[in-house]
Amino acid sequence: MNEVRYNSLKKANPEHAAELFERNKKDAQRRYRQLKRIAMADYSNEVES
Repeated sequence: MNEVRYNSLKKANPEHAAELFERNKKDAQRRYRQLKRIAMADYSNEVES
């Protein structure tokens, strides 16, 4: 990570930083899976109102 805020957090509190980074990674993966499901959904039978 090249951003100062991430490096500062790692230096100030490495244990907490690792926990936050892992939580962020899992959340990003969950959002990606959710968006992928939405993108793959078949809306061809939807009726516009």
